[in-house]
Amino acid sequence: MGLSGALGLRRTLPSSNVAQISRSFPRNEEPSGRRARYKVASKERKRETRRNILAGAWVRKEEADDPEASARLLQGLEGFLTRPHDRKLFDLEPLPEDDE
Repeated sequence: MGLSGALGLRRTLPSSNVAQISRSFPRNEEPSGRRARYKVASKERKRETRRNILAGAWVRKEEADDPEASARLLQGLEGFLTRPHDRKLFDLEPLPEDDE
């Protein structure tokens, strides 16, 4: 037993951390249940990523074959992309900064 145990002191987490941990791991659920839920969620994320990659590849092929499709894509991305590094990937101008 360490000095804190001998003195009757307990080490505690801040209440916000305790609440977060409690929400993450329900007490009535077996660890294998959490593991199974994680595996299902992970598999679905991978499937969604793969769908996005394939859809994007198709859009890029259409863009290469049809100049009008390319223009429509860039027009759509102009209003959709807000992060500077995302806009740069498509050679779009940075958005004007908000002066408050």
